[in-house]
Amino acid sequence: MTLNFSCCQDTTHSEHIAQNPKHIDNHVDNHIDKHIYNHIGNHIDNHFDNHFDNHIDNHIDNLIYNHIGDHIDNHIDKYIDNHIDNHTYRQPYRQLYPQPYRHPY
Repeated sequence: MTLNFSCCQDTTHSEHIAQNPKHIDNHVDNHIDKHIYNHIGNHIDNHFDNHFDNHIDNHIDNLIYNHIGDHIDNHIDKYIDNHIDNHTYRQPYRQLYPQPYRHPY
């Protein structure tokens, strides 16, 4: 009995494959691989692209933080310090540090 694979135009090739089980396995494996790539290749590629993009984004974020993070932190610290200073200077000392409550009697 001769197997005819629709993807093999050459009948002698399909006969040769049919007579050699190992060749059949290889042929089927190649065919399956082709189908897997066609069906889920794009899906895998998208996952890879997303992972790669995330990796690059994280690397860029780390570089930005390492290079200008301290600079940004200093600005934030100054802003907070100024805000606290402005707030405390507007308040009388006693209101900031009230004395413990004492009963009048």
